[in-house]
Amino acid sequence: MNYSLTNSLSQVKIGIVGFGYWGPKLARNFSALAEVDLSMLCDLEKCRLEEIQRLYPNARATDDFTELLKSEIDAVVIVTPVKTHYSLVKAALEAGKHVLVEKPMTASLAQAQELSDLAKEKNLVLLVGHTFEYSTAVQTVQNILNSGELGEIVYIDSTRGNLGLFRSDVNVVWDLATHDISIIYFLLKKIPISVSAYGKSCISLDQDIHDIGVLVLDFPGNILSTIRVSWLEPEKIRRMTIVGTQKMLIYDDTAPNPVVVYDRSITVNSKNLPADNSHISYHYGLSQSYPIENVEALHLEAQHFIDCIKGRVQPKSSSCVSLEIIRVLEAAQYSLSQSGMKTYLSTF
Repeated sequence: MNYSLTNSLSQVKIGIVGFGYWGPKLARNFSALAEVDLSMLCDLEKCRLEEIQRLYPNARATDDFTELLKSEIDAVVIVTPVKTHYSLVKAALEAGKHVLVEKPMTASLAQAQELSDLAKEKNLVLLVGHTFEYSTAVQTVQNILNSGELGEIVYIDSTRGNLGLFRSDVNVVWDLATHDISIIYFLLKKIPISVSAYGKSCISLDQDIHDIGVLVLDFPGNILSTIRVSWLEPEKIRRMTIVGTQKMLIYDDTAPNPVVVYDRSITVNSKNLPADNSHISYHYGLSQSYPIENVEALHLEAQHFIDCIKGRVQPKSSSCVSLEIIRVLEAAQYSLSQSGMKTYLSTF
């Protein structure tokens, strides 16, 4: 698909909608790009709008989304609650604007499919903010897996937690597990066959807003993955373990050395199973840390959005990719409602 609405030599006029947690971070990264003119700022909260405009006095501020769409901006960055994504993205696409929307793209698969189809029909970029796909650490992990150094992948375990931030629009699975699902999809280029999901509302008054969750995903190729997410952790955790037949890898986004490969493995030497486990050999080799380029993922995401608009590259975290992630989330949500019943994605 060719996106040619913006001349390759001109600045892309950007409008950002929503200045809660992520909006200011995206504004900072877009404003730092030479090819971007941060033209419009939009938020319903007057105090937020005044605060952000003090940082970007050359941008026009408004609390009216319709006014933003009627302006001469080329693209809209939508950083609002999930329940608003569908209507805002649809309006922006219908107004002829390219869109970057925070994850998850919508609250349902049907809505996501409609927006994806609309973007294709209008020949517009619809990028979804699966930020970790742009992380240099995750890209390093992908390169290691592609090299075959770990052997065949058999198991991936991921834990993501923090103390909050509590959400009222989505549960912890839609909020946090979205990241891990997108990372695993990025690494394996596979969607799971089935998912089982368990959760609980420990603190939330709304029993449908789970604040802890555990997912078990079965992937093609006999790969198993478990994901644990929580808003009730005393410390920030972003840790993923990838087990291969030859080596193992730990990706810890909070560690000084985020990517470490361990030359460790287990070999079964016989199909017979003696009681003393003498048929099992354990290999303990050295570990190796991989150098990671220190570039903020949001910066790379913002630059990628501009590159997509200018027709230099095809979108990485496209609406098509996001559709598959939302398919997993919908299956997980159904499993949650059925007390962890194994749910097959082919039914969604």
